[in-house]
Amino acid sequence: LASQAGPSSSDSSPAATLASRELERLDYSTALQSKTSMGWKLGIVAATGEDQVNLTERLSTDADMVGSLSWFLGELRTRTRKRIVICIDELDKIDKSDDVVSMINGIKDLFHIPGVHVVVSVSTDAMHSFAARGVLVRDVFDSAFDTVVQVRRMNAEESREVLWRRATNFSVPAMMFCHVWSGGHPRDLIRAARACVTL
Repeated sequence: LASQAGPSSSDSSPAATLASRELERLDYSTALQSKTSMGWKLGIVAATGEDQVNLTERLSTDADMVGSLSWFLGELRTRTRKRIVICIDELDKIDKSDDVVSMINGIKDLFHIPGVHVVVSVSTDAMHSFAARGVLVRDVFDSAFDTVVQVRRMNAEESREVLWRRATNFSVPAMMFCHVWSGGHPRDLIRAARACVTL
């Protein structure tokens, strides 16, 4: 909805305005400084006094952040009248399995907002890695989400279709090589195809 720098000044849609305001609030940190001084400039007496107060914004708790995000999503939904899909990926980049469990449990509050859907993608390798560390993340997914879909590997025809849509003049033998080399994983299929083009 908004880049790190916020939407352009020409973009004044209600959603962009709301997103810009929320982004500003997330980035905002204030230090309010109050300073007073007094002085008497008489030939004999000189006195100065100075008071300084620094106020820093209180750090938000997890509950505060979830509440704020829930409000934002609800407001965005009201203004745009469209469904909102939140996509979460790269869970395998989280070092501690307990942090993954905490993250999944933390986003459960978003599941009850009408018209807001959460899609979480995690690779089979990551699930095995979490299990090897002693935390069955699969159990957490099963208890948190309505539906858990296991995406199977692509067959040769599906791999050809993906490459036909992405490349021109890509030979069928090269496509079949990429399919075999990738093992039917879409990401690896694209990487193998790019390597073929480079070669």
